[in-house]
Amino acid sequence: MRNITRLLLSIILILSLFPVFPAYGAEAEPVVKVKLKNYLGDKNTITLVPNGNYSTNIPNVQLVSTHTYTLTLNNQVISIKEGTKELGHASTVSATPETANTSMAINGRPYLGSFEFTIESQSVIRPINTVTMENYLKGVVPFEMPASWAMEALKAQAVTARTYASGHSGQIIDDTINYQVYGGYEWNSRSTEAVDDTKGQMITYNGKSIGSAAFFSSSNGGMTESNANVWGGISLPYLIVKQDPYDPATPWNVNVHKTQIDLTNLDLTQANSWWSTEKETDQTISTNIKIG
Repeated sequence: MRNITRLLLSIILILSLFPVFPAYGAEAEPVVKVKLKNYLGDKNTITLVPNGNYSTNIPNVQLVSTHTYTLTLNNQVISIKEGTKELGHASTVSATPETANTSMAINGRPYLGSFEFTIESQSVIRPINTVTMENYLKGVVPFEMPASWAMEALKAQAVTARTYASGHSGQIIDDTINYQVYGGYEWNSRSTEAVDDTKGQMITYNGKSIGSAAFFSSSNGGMTESNANVWGGISLPYLIVKQDPYDPATPWNVNVHKTQIDLTNLDLTQANSWWSTEKETDQTISTNIKIG
């Protein structure tokens, strides 16, 4: 979540220290808007296969279940084609399911919810998926934590991911580690159970959700870090420097050589003569330090 630096710095919330309350019950479930980038990449042509019918913003154009459609970007308009026949075009194309629990495969990966296909950087079609919070989380948890992990860990992940997403309410996020990895409608039964069992629950402090401050990591090395020490700003009372006796559960250590490549008898001005054949001292911890 967020980025690799945050993962390496391993700021972790120990959920047992925080009240966890339902954030919505009788109220309407919030939705999340997600730019699809991580698995799709940057494309000027994408393929759609709906599993159910979708209405569009183009008059008289409906996406029919199991049919295959192509969106192509030409001259700053998005064209919808079925086979070689153009059905219509627009600068932005929206697709809304006509019945509940309808999915759309985009370049082979299924997603629930509705879609807006926009033009990005003049050469890329960028889908924005609008999906309910709980369905979004079911596509997040198995991609942020292995579904084989303990159920209580999966529940903690679900609560943290829900809290984090709530902190971006009203914003458009993406499906990468810049926010949370979101894999769409490729769910896992154990992760789905964890999301269902914690429905609506969020981490709170003094009665308020901590929102986008709900960071997580696989390991913190036995010591959490202060948010102020990492990103600056005001120190939050729930993101402090503190020993974590539960991590690591299995102590480990590693020894490395101070000199991994001995340059004593090597001519740095003639590196091309030995670069490809010279070996690191200990190759068990590095396949090739010389890469690059």
